Amino acid sequence: MRLRLLPAVAALAGAALPLHAQVVDSIPDRMAAERLMDTMQVAADTLERPYAGPLPPTAANALAYILSAAPDTPGGMGLLATGRAEAEIALQHAAFAGRDPTNLGNMQRHMAHVIHAVDPGRGSQGPGMGYGVKQAARQILAQIEGARNVEDVPGVLTFHAPRVAMAARGTMARVDEVVALARQVQSAGSASTGDRLVNRLADAVRAMAYGFDRDGDRRIGYTEDEMGLAQVGHHLALVERLTR
Repeated sequence: MRLRLLPAVAALAGAALPLHAQVVDSIPDRMAAERLMDTMQVAADTLERPYAGPLPPTAANALAYILSAAPDTPGGMGLLATGRAEAEIALQHAAFAGRDPTNLGNMQRHMAHVIHAVDPGRGSQGPGMGYGVKQAARQILAQIEGARNVEDVPGVLTFHAPRVAMAARGTMARVDEVVALARQVQSAGSASTGDRLVNRLADAVRAMAYGFDRDGDRRIGYTEDEMGLAQVGHHLALVERLTR
């Protein structure tokens, strides 16, 4: 099974594929998706009621905020689409920062843009929507936790909601790593130091957006330190498919 994410913004510049083109369990060597997809077992507690079926209104509203439209996002976009768009911008400016390993000024200039895309509350200015990946993930977490606690939700939501929540928390943790590395680049005293940090930052931004195979088992596992925004989208797509 191959699941692709919906487009968010124009394709990013640089070596990485756009966020919407990523296979959900992709890792840097781009192995075939069939070898990367995890086998999912239905939890026993979901078998006590229908696995698929319509959501109760409260849960449906929570999913709509995530997937369709939210009241506090730019243009009323869904939370996931907003997070994807901001992640694309962060990926783009991480790539821009790494273009010239001898130009510390260029690296530092793009760090402000990366920070603004992932967490604009940190005070940076630059391209982006002014919402941030972290706020999108935080609100996704709040909405999915609310939805899973609604009575009589179908089993598919009970099963996938914890994975959505875990991926949202993982995304927020990666944002904190990205911001910390960007701050180090901003205070770097030489281009060589800045270049090493920018390379680490680029890895952190990709992990935030796509997830990362930290333990080398050639898949993105169900752990906060491996899951990212792409896994949020993957599990939500499965919920959406079976609750229409």
